[in-house]
Amino acid sequence: MNSTVVLILASGSISSKLNFLRSRCPSPALIPVNTRPLAAYLIDFYAAQPGIQVRLVVNADVADAVRAELGTAEGRYQLEVLQKTVSVVDSLTQAVAALPADSDVIVNLVTTIPTQLVERDEVLIAPEPSRTHHWSGVILTQGDQKPVFSFKTAPAGPSHAFIGVFRTGLAPLQNALSAASQEKDLLAVIQALDVPLRYTPSEWIDCGHETNYYEAKAKLISSRSFNRVQVSLETGVLRKSSQHEDKLSREIDFIQMLPPAIGVYFPRVLARRAPAAEVPGFLELEFYGYPTVAEYYLYWDLSSDNWRRLFSRLAGVLRRFKAFPYSISQAAFEEFHLQKAAHRVAQFLRSLDPELRATLEGEITVNGKLLRPFSALTSELATRLAGMYRDQDSCVMHGDFCFNNILYDVPSGIVRLIDPRGSFGERCVGIYGDQKYDLAKLEHSAVHGYDFLVNGLFTLKKSGRTFDYSVATRECAPLVAQLSREVVSDLGHDPAEISLLTSLLFLSMTPLHAEDPARQLTMYAHGLRMLNEHLE
Repeated sequence: MNSTVVLILASGSISSKLNFLRSRCPSPALIPVNTRPLAAYLIDFYAAQPGIQVRLVVNADVADAVRAELGTAEGRYQLEVLQKTVSVVDSLTQAVAALPADSDVIVNLVTTIPTQLVERDEVLIAPEPSRTHHWSGVILTQGDQKPVFSFKTAPAGPSHAFIGVFRTGLAPLQNALSAASQEKDLLAVIQALDVPLRYTPSEWIDCGHETNYYEAKAKLISSRSFNRVQVSLETGVLRKSSQHEDKLSREIDFIQMLPPAIGVYFPRVLARRAPAAEVPGFLELEFYGYPTVAEYYLYWDLSSDNWRRLFSRLAGVLRRFKAFPYSISQAAFEEFHLQKAAHRVAQFLRSLDPELRATLEGEITVNGKLLRPFSALTSELATRLAGMYRDQDSCVMHGDFCFNNILYDVPSGIVRLIDPRGSFGERCVGIYGDQKYDLAKLEHSAVHGYDFLVNGLFTLKKSGRTFDYSVATRECAPLVAQLSREVVSDLGHDPAEISLLTSLLFLSMTPLHAEDPARQLTMYAHGLRMLNEHLE
């Protein structure tokens, strides 16, 4: 049986097409799309298809960076490293040289995320013809006549754009590559294929052109399993659909309860519908296209002055929150911080196989340090938390004030916030809570690597009762951590208290990431190490 191999072509550079991105990515495989590298979406798409081997083709000078940024995709793809290339046709020629003779080959430019799996001897094209010369394309003809090929350098009229995805056998592909060896346009290879081809109109997500990049980001907005998100860029409306009326209602109530002075930070509620029977409810909100701070942190090359300006804005937001105080009881405070963490840890441990659960319920060694289990720390933790209660810390609280929920426009310095929690435990549903919790959320992004963990930028090794992990970093990390701690101090809070609460965040998040056991375990080890250090 023929083996099917997809070659994701990511050699070369497209900086001339996306020069508006102040990105630190050295490869088109690592173009930031929201908080993930572009190649990760393609690996996800093809790795989910049975019987397909995924090969990512890159230049040698970026291979190490690509391996590092796609760390948790390891085992789901193979990196093909090319020493020197002069064109996409040359890259493809080199990439197919090592394939088995009977290979069924899918070719996919890294800047195209397909929405359907291409079939044998099929070429995917845009659904409608266009006069734009951003792409080469095909002009479909009647009957059995071959299509007319319209190249960017010599357009033949309105054409269906070739989106950069096709599939054929290795032998005809090699013949076509030989015939088109002097060409630089991938469409020339298709023109030279001596097999009957089907040209199939297909939707696709284009990340290789400035005009489509932001639309691609909107289409790929991530969402939790209970929530579906759709964005209309034409109307600037974001729709959330869910069967969980509770969460939608809390978000609506939160936004509508806000004082006008801080309501401006949040999107306006435009429409809502409660779930009924099998029909999900929805919430329509004003949509902001600004990048998240997580995206800036992971992939953009911001100057130190821009980082300082950003954190100055964040401090201003939290000061405005502080201007609306509220009274929350000590019982509600301790229930939220301690009982929530204890409940979540127990939920996580119950979900594990008996052997791993038994391991984590005893002492373990993490990054060379022997740690007490969470159950041995709860009494001391309760005492420490009781001393951290101060009624004056209660005010308006976002509840998930992390980089991924903070939108920021660099030119204007405007901050917008999304996805508020809407409660400080079941006793305090609404807009108020402990400001230390917002600061802990900020710190778990700015200081302790949350965004790297949730985006797969970590490594974990386990041997018996020993766990070793590392989390990726960025050159700006020391500055970002310093600025976050300055916000904590400037607002009059104890940095040690905020860091203690941050350790509980990582422990509490573990049952929410069941789709990735390695991430769960790393979060647990990370949080437990921090908590042990604070309670020594």
